[in-house]
Amino acid sequence: MTGYRVGNIALAVAIIVIITYAIYGSFFKENPLRNNRAFGTIGQEIRPSLRKIVNPDEVALEQILINLGKGDFRFLKAEISVEGETKVEVQKIKDNHEALRRLVLHIASKEDGNLLATPNGKEAFKSRIIQDAKTRLGLNISYIHFRNFVLAE
Repeated sequence: MTGYRVGNIALAVAIIVIITYAIYGSFFKENPLRNNRAFGTIGQEIRPSLRKIVNPDEVALEQILINLGKGDFRFLKAEISVEGETKVEVQKIKDNHEALRRLVLHIASKEDGNLLATPNGKEAFKSRIIQDAKTRLGLNISYIHFRNFVLAE
């Protein structure tokens, strides 16, 4: 009788495992919309922007993720693209996009998160990037677009 009982328990456990896998197992399967490079890729783009750039004078920078200098909001995650004034400037921006990204990170690290949460703060941030890109890198940027701009505590 104990063998029969053990068999029933084993069968019940097997059925529970199968049902659990059927319900929750698909959650753990590879999803083509999900990118598994998230672990160990701090500062790298985890997922490309869903919004396509259609303006040929616009250059996308890699996503940034940085600790802010002060304020209640301590982290900034942003996807930024910049427009050059001329075709020559666009090419210069493309050639120096890594230096420009580092400059943006440097400027953002000194920003106040509370100020960046306001429209005026974002515009001032854009102005600082444009001005520093011109003085430090010699790049003439006409406009900066925030494709994604997330502040977190």
